[in-house]
Amino acid sequence: IRDKYDYILIDCPPSLGILTVNSIRVSDEVMVPVETSRFSMQGVDHIMDIINLIRERLNHQVKCKILITMFDSRLRHSFSMLGAFKEKFGTLLYDTIIHVNVKLKESVVIGKTVAAFDKYCRGSKDYNSLSKELIFLDSQNEEMQALKRERSIFRPLSDKMKETVKTESKQFCVTRFAIEAPEARTVYVTGSFNDWSLNDTCRLNPSNGKWVVDIPLNPGVYEYQFIVDGVWKEDPVNCRKERNPYGDDNSLIEVTIDQALNV
Repeated sequence: IRDKYDYILIDCPPSLGILTVNSIRVSDEVMVPVETSRFSMQGVDHIMDIINLIRERLNHQVKCKILITMFDSRLRHSFSMLGAFKEKFGTLLYDTIIHVNVKLKESVVIGKTVAAFDKYCRGSKDYNSLSKELIFLDSQNEEMQALKRERSIFRPLSDKMKETVKTESKQFCVTRFAIEAPEARTVYVTGSFNDWSLNDTCRLNPSNGKWVVDIPLNPGVYEYQFIVDGVWKEDPVNCRKERNPYGDDNSLIEVTIDQALNV
């Protein structure tokens, strides 16, 4: 069945019975949805113990991450508990947070997905952001594996290939992408110029509070977004935008043959 799907999600009951244990056993990664409460934090500790037991007894190296759900941004208590979760679990938390949204409950009542019911509501955007983060994290893992394979089969370029690369490179314009994100840990840029893929060539480097990368592009008009700590964002200083099918705005950049456009 793995060959038929890119991702398989198993929705487990809120208990640690045999069904949940079996689901963990056949999974590569466990997503633990939690509310911002003290009891939820204790529940996560219990689940971690079970996962560690499965790792040791069954030699199954499953990864685990925590998803904050039903987050009520109107309450100070929510932010207080969110801080406690971040302090205790750190990088085990997804960057995406699922907020309280009545549209999520209304969509269930009429038997529709929230994206089909109201794709512009807060709940739909949160889950859309989560799906992008999952794909982003998965692509990072694939990127590391691909890099190892490339290194193992690398061979020096022939003189003819070097000349070809030199000739082709003259057709590109070096284009700078930059965004201010002093608190960020990782920043990428992706867009129609690379089929919305992620690799080291589109990773930005920190520079005095900004994140910057220079990418060689062919002349043309491209859509793009930044990915700041797994969260997709439009360029805040670029007024040229275009609405995408998910209800967000993609930023637009035009690269000309005579000079590259810095953004």
